[in-house]
Amino acid sequence: MNKMHLGEIVGLDFFLEWLLRSKTSFYGIELNLPWWFGLSSWNYLIVSFVLILVNSKWTENSRFPYRLFAFHLALQAPLSFCADYLYMSEDSIFQVLDRTSAVIASMMEILRQISHFQSGHISNLFAVLIALATMSAIICYYQSYISQMSMNRDGFIFWHFLWHLFPLVISFFLLIENFYCNQWIFSKMIICRRQIKKVN
Repeated sequence: MNKMHLGEIVGLDFFLEWLLRSKTSFYGIELNLPWWFGLSSWNYLIVSFVLILVNSKWTENSRFPYRLFAFHLALQAPLSFCADYLYMSEDSIFQVLDRTSAVIASMMEILRQISHFQSGHISNLFAVLIALATMSAIICYYQSYISQMSMNRDGFIFWHFLWHLFPLVISFFLLIENFYCNQWIFSKMIICRRQIKKVN
């Protein structure tokens, strides 16, 4: 039996063609993208700062590269801005860099969620909500890709803007969870102090 080449693996050719393409379907077309669409690319920078700010306790005993992930998301912001806004209709290496970085970031985010859940420092409700938000974000990206392939400018703007909102959603969950966790720890400390006073 002949050895199977990488290019013969189902879907790999399509994935590599998509990943390494330096042009989008809007190549050569004047899109006049709205300013707020370009601004949404910097949401990755926001979630990067939130990750560093929160620095949850579960990361201390986890092998997940938490700070490296935060740094990667900070780099994702300018790549996204260049690829999706500045050079969307041009032949640019930023298209390749942005997609490659986004794939890595997406995989790391899923690993972060799994590591967080395994640590036991997150409620089942929060875990389910974050998982649903992640699936919704993937659907938004897929819809933006379909819109791009069908040359639907408005559809692309709408769906890709929603895709760019995912970092803000994650930031919201991180901040709420951090507040909830701190409140829980604070209440436990108060209970312990009261018990110590009773003993004394």
